[in-house]
Amino acid sequence: AMAKPLLFLGLILMGVLKIQAQDSFPTVFPVSSLGKFPRHPDFQSDQFQGKWYTIAWAQNFEYVEKSRKIILLSTIYKLNHDHSYSVTTEWLSKPQCDYKTITIFPINHSGLFNMTTLPAYAGLYNFTLKVLETDYNEYAFVIRRVDILNSIYFQHILYGRIKELSPELKQHYRIVTRSLGLTDDDIIFADPSGKQHPE
Repeated sequence: AMAKPLLFLGLILMGVLKIQAQDSFPTVFPVSSLGKFPRHPDFQSDQFQGKWYTIAWAQNFEYVEKSRKIILLSTIYKLNHDHSYSVTTEWLSKPQCDYKTITIFPINHSGLFNMTTLPAYAGLYNFTLKVLETDYNEYAFVIRRVDILNSIYFQHILYGRIKELSPELKQHYRIVTRSLGLTDDDIIFADPSGKQHPE
């Protein structure tokens, strides 16, 4: 019975990793306050839309088994008439490309979104996406968070409009990741040549 909730957790958090469902919930590392970050002032939804590449990610949970066959990830944010986003993530893996689309809705004008069409697993889920920081044209820091059974599962994602970002931006991402209670060892950078590696 746990397989479906875990698969769902993997699908909506990921945009980063293809996670295989397990028989028990994943280990959750200690979480610092995600609420200490100010909401993005005057978030420009139209400027944020478009294609982003996942340059790096760090998360406070782990699975015994992970797929390491992903070559590259791209995520497209398409702005809808009701100000929601259709978010499509592609896993550019061989021999075929896989993708997943979800819809997220703005909570306000500060870069905070939630997903209101969650499957009804006894009301255990709450999914939010928060844009911590972005210049719209080059990079973005995004938190994807799911609350399940009084536990918080989150990923801190570094997006880039291109497949490679400057060392300075990567270092800034490391500093913000540490402030979330994670370490440099929790960070995985996607190699633009098609590989994954800790950095």
